[in-house]
Amino acid sequence: MRIIAGTARGTRLESPAGTSVRPTLDRVRESLFNILGDSVQDIAFLDLFAGTGAVGIEALSRGAERAVFVEHTVAHLELIQRNLTKAKLSDYARTVRCTVPQQLGVVGGSYEIVYADPPRSFVDYQTLSTSIHEAGLLAESGRFIIETPTGVQFDNDLGDLHLQDTRVYGDTRLTIFS
Repeated sequence: MRIIAGTARGTRLESPAGTSVRPTLDRVRESLFNILGDSVQDIAFLDLFAGTGAVGIEALSRGAERAVFVEHTVAHLELIQRNLTKAKLSDYARTVRCTVPQQLGVVGGSYEIVYADPPRSFVDYQTLSTSIHEAGLLAESGRFIIETPTGVQFDNDLGDLHLQDTRVYGDTRLTIFS
């Protein structure tokens, strides 16, 4: 797994052994950032269920002003810190240990992009959306992007958010709300 573009282009990131983390594939990240284009420049990016941190690190590499990485295990947060150090982007990042969506209030801030890549077993997207809204994490003109298996589909609305776009890449679906 590597950073595809920007200041950290080509940096190889660590992944944990086993199946506890399922990193977003390079081609899915590349497609995501092709969709986002220049809108990632100078923004605040929130990476929920961050795993290896690859998506948020890609955002920083492509010009995001800052990124916050949220995970609930210390081992994953340490992995993200190592990957940020490898990419030389630690100064623009913060890690937060909390359980998503139950403890999102501790994250703080407002983000133009909130990206969530929950475990495949996760099903409570309505509560996730509500928690993001109640914590004030999504900027008024922000986008909420969820990576799910292709079998997960959403109605046109998820709480106060409206479906903007859906893309499928193999067995992965990116759903974008605004």
